[in-house]
Order: sequence, then structure tokens, then C-alpha cells
Amino acid sequence: MANPVCTGDAGLKREGGENPPRTRRRNGLPIHLGIRTQMPLSGLQEAGREGGCETPGAGRPAVVNWRCPRVMGEVPRVRGPFPPWIPVTFPARVVCVFSQGNRSARIGTNKYGRIEMKRHTLCQSVVITCAFAASAASADNPFVSKIVSYHPGDTTPDFVDPDVVIGSPTRFTGIGVFPGVVSVFNPPWSDTDIVSIAPGGHLTVRFETPIVNDPNHPFGIDLLIFGNTGFIDIAYPNGIVGGLFGNDGGIVEVSADGETWHVIPDVEADGMFPTQGYLDSGPFDKTPGRELTDFTRPVDPALTYADFDGLDHWQVMELYNGSGGGAGVDIASVGLNEVTYVRISQPSDAFGTVEIDAMAKVSPTITGDLNGDGVVDVSDLLILLAAWGGCPLNTCPADLNGDGIVDVSDLLILLANWG
Repeated sequence: MANPVCTGDAGLKREGGENPPRTRRRNGLPIHLGIRTQMPLSGLQEAGREGGCETPGAGRPAVVNWRCPRVMGEVPRVRGPFPPWIPVTFPARVVCVFSQGNRSARIGTNKYGRIEMKRHTLCQSVVITCAFAASAASADNPFVSKIVSYHPGDTTPDFVDPDVVIGSPTRFTGIGVFPGVVSVFNPPWSDTDIVSIAPGGHLTVRFETPIVNDPNHPFGIDLLIFGNTGFIDIAYPNGIVGGLFGNDGGIVEVSADGETWHVIPDVEADGMFPTQGYLDSGPFDKTPGRELTDFTRPVDPALTYADFDGLDHWQVMELYNGSGGGAGVDIASVGLNEVTYVRISQPSDAFGTVEIDAMAKVSPTITGDLNGDGVVDVSDLLILLAAWGGCPLNTCPADLNGDGIVDVSDLLILLANWG
């Protein structure tokens, strides 16, 4: 494939420079894409300017408009060596090479945007080359891919850009104003993060592939909706739960064809459970964490606010068990096996304005993922080996085939799902 011809400025913020214009999350297109820009490492803070690339000589020219991914703002300020791991979320599988002369560092993502980075040298000024891998074409995008319609409501609310709902939920909010991690005590709040739905308003979105009623989905939850509800901190800034704020409700409807709609019972779009961006961040940290929560993994829906009342931040994290939060939707509750469209609305006589950040399809539980981190690896193998031998039925997670004993049969099942 020929090298892409690109125009535009990657728009990365240089230290001491002007803030870039507002940015929007957009899904990456499954073609190779090259972007280069000279910049100081300490300027890896924000991104957003638009550009375009054309890839000639690939059967037919592929043209894409792009925005350098806005969550480049999650990269911390660095003076000196690269940290060994940097959390950045891209909307497709990405490979990036940082280089200066014979110095280089390479990073790559999985399909949900987690990036591992191997440090080869320290760089003060770098050239960035990002290529959307061809495998993005087959990756199942778990997030909203298209805005079908939006009406802000009977009155004009504060945040009226529906495109912010496209892509992953926000992990770091308030960039350029009051930056901070998104936590259960500090929900996303800026105009690049959330869209408002005032009384009388609605938002309709479409997913690229259907949301399915999969028996392997944790707790039977198929869809997660992320708003800007948060826990009240009664011991600021220590993070002690003492109430909810921003829980403004919102009706959730789903549809297979965009015409026939079904109201999901007992679920509020902007309510429990508040969003949590990182596993290793405090409630009000000013720099991004290094370990990402899973936005495709639900919190146990059997939990209620009463289970969180009085807990501190880290106790809340234990109950979240790696999840990034979100209101859980089971499409089987309205008798459907799959849907493609979701609509959020606020009745005209309702009190309060709903805010929505994003939506995500739930990932199926992986057989052999004994520690629930989304991958079957040596950690799960060690858990299985530690449980080797007999165990009562249905009480031993390592008994993968349910025969009451952890043995070579379970080991083979785990190895078959490795990775």
C-alpha cells in the first residue's frame, strides 16, 4: 500500500501555546492513515485539529477525514524519559512509532484502545507516526457509531453537541479549565464530554453492529449508558459517599429497526452507576491514571445506592470490580434478542436535564478469565493451578467444565481461550 498523502495539522498543543479548538470523538476508519507532527514531548496534552488523508494505489483511493484523537489529553506531562506505560484511547487498533534520529519508542493498542508502550530511549522532541491497522476493519466497535437525531428539548440546555456521544466514555475531563480524572465523585462535565437532553428532548443513536442478548454477558446486561451522575463526597477531597448528584433520570428505549421502539423498564439513563475512568486514580487526581477501567463490563446490577453509602473511594472500586460504571440495560427485558438503535428522552413534565457521555455494548465473559481482567493469561493459569483438585459444584470458578474437580480438562479449556 502506498504511503498516505495527508493534509492538515495534527493540532497537538505545544507547551505555552494556544489551546486547540473543541474536539469530538469519532470512530476510526479501517484504512491505513499516517500523521506526522514535530512537537515537544511535554506538549502531548491535547489534540483536535482536523486533517485529511488519501491512500493512493490501494485498488481504489481511500479518503478519510480525521481528528487527532482527543484523548491524547490523557497523556501526562513528561520531562525526561518516557514512562513505561501511557494510557491513551484511540477509536481503532493503532500502532504508533515515536522517533528522533535513531531513537524510537513503539506503542500499539488492542481493539478497545488500551496502549502498551515499550521504552527505547528518552526523547525531548519527537516525530509521531500513527497508522490505523488493517485489523480495524474487522474489529467490533462497542461504542456508538452514528447520531440519528437530536432535539435538545423545550428549552436550550448547556451542552448541545450530540457528536460527543460517539466513541468511548470520557476518562479525563475539564481539559484546559479544571482538568481531572473522571471518577465516581467527579463525573465528566465539559462541552466536549456530554450532551444535554432537557425536558421535551431526545437523542437517538445507532451502533455499527447489533447489541445482542448474549447469555455470556455478565449479569445479563447487554448495554451500558454513561451519564454525569456522581457520588457526593461528604469528606472532600477524601472521597466518602454521602449521596448522589446529577441523577436526572431519562427514559431508555431500544429498537431493532429504528421504527418500533420498546421502553426499558426500571432503568434511568443518567443515574447509577457513576463513571470511573481509572483503576489506580484517586477521586480528584489532576493527572491521568495508568490502569484503565473496562467500559464494556457492567457493575453488578443487584447493587443499589445503599450498598455504596458511607464507603470510601477504594471500597467503591472493590464493588465496581474493574468496571467503568454505567447504567445497565438488559434487552431481554423487552423480549428482544438484538437491537441497533437506542433512544434517550426526557418527558416534557420532567424535572431536570439529562446529560449523556457515551454508550457501550457489553463484552461477553471469556471462559478462563478467572480474574476478570478481560484476558486469559498466566495470572488465570496460576489461579487455576492453585485450585487444583476437588471442589464442591458451582463453588469453584476454576472448575471450568463444572464437573466438581479442577484438573487437566479445565486446564485445556483455559489454554484454548488463551489471549
